[in-house]
Amino acid sequence: MRVNTKRQVEFDYIKTLAIFFMVIIHVLEEISTYGPYEVIPTGFWENLIEFGAGPLAAPGFMCAMGVGIIYSRHSEPSELFRRGVRLLILAIGLNLARGFIPTGTVSAIRGTIDPDRLFYLTFNVDILHLAGLSFMLTALLKKLHIPPLASVPVAIVMQIIGNLLPPLTEDCPVVLYVLGSLFHTSPLSAFPLLICYIHVTIGIAFGDILIRQKDLERFYRVVFWGSLSLLAGLLFTLVSLGYDLKNLYVLYNELYYQQTFLHFIFNTLIIMLELSLFHFMLNRFRPAEGFVRVCGKNVNSIY
Repeated sequence: MRVNTKRQVEFDYIKTLAIFFMVIIHVLEEISTYGPYEVIPTGFWENLIEFGAGPLAAPGFMCAMGVGIIYSRHSEPSELFRRGVRLLILAIGLNLARGFIPTGTVSAIRGTIDPDRLFYLTFNVDILHLAGLSFMLTALLKKLHIPPLASVPVAIVMQIIGNLLPPLTEDCPVVLYVLGSLFHTSPLSAFPLLICYIHVTIGIAFGDILIRQKDLERFYRVVFWGSLSLLAGLLFTLVSLGYDLKNLYVLYNELYYQQTFLHFIFNTLIIMLELSLFHFMLNRFRPAEGFVRVCGKNVNSIY
């Protein structure tokens, strides 16, 4: 029975924090002298920024999107599919507006056109592409009457397949390379559907449980202590095995974009802790709540 149907403000805080770290990390990538893809972070601030831009950014945004699907008043398959199409068109338009058009114009004026660079700027697959495809796939699963909780094992199988298949390369036919990159790993893909849909489904499953909760305090206490215990056990095990924990979030050698089931477990536990802490905080004070609500409601436009 759906009893907790009001807006879950903690997810607005999660989306606002995701926006903040997305902005910071892209500034760091584009205009700073620090090259996050070439060096492993060593200092506190470098690690904080890359960690924040790891599980707290795209995975947090995707999880919040999944919860939003459950809480939306417009969650019929046809409505979800149309929303996905609009987001995919927006993603393509954004690539043109922020990449191809300005870079192509400046390159043409200078006489230094780089076709490979323009090709990448036009067809690279970012978070909005994933959002659009995720809405469309979720619409299909709903049409097939797949329960929200069952979407998680579906996404796990998808990620396993995605990690077993060889990545797409520039040697593939152009159409396969461009369209395939939406779904599978390639130099064009930051967030391909096969690998990353799993974060959306954890939000869908969590939202389906959350919307049925009468006692949110008790629920989030269970989530907090359960996630904290599992995360502590996971990190202790990985350290004992000699695993470098930075591999779970750093951009070095694009490790962050090589998402595996281990990354999924780590990201999910971090997000659950983040959610719980925001919920506990909101019971005591609500800093900048108006601003956060605006960010949460307009996250796509802000992006």
